Amino acid sequence: MKVKAAFLVIVFLFLGCLFFAYLWVDRSITLSYVSQSVASAEVSRKRLEGLLEMTWKGLPEEVVLEKLKAEAARHPMEHIVVKREGNIIFFDWTQFKFDMGRLVSVGEG
Repeated sequence: MKVKAAFLVIVFLFLGCLFFAYLWVDRSITLSYVSQSVASAEVSRKRLEGLLEMTWKGLPEEVVLEKLKAEAARHPMEHIVVKREGNIIFFDWTQFKFDMGRLVSVGEG
């Protein structure tokens, strides 16, 4: 009887170890996919900011503000925040920087 109980405990512990090993490997793989996805999204965001900066550079502050507000209005479910603080307009987390009323850069740089 004791041998059967010991055998069942060993089998149970072995299956538990296998289960936790599976969870560890699964979580590691998932984390690597998420990290890669975040890095890819960051690269895409930087490219779009660069493209916007190239095409909108030199536009007056009021024109840029009007375009950003129109874009935010087209997506009401996303609750995009457009606000002005000094010489910067924020479109959610993207910064549009102005100098002397003209757009000089988009993004952090």
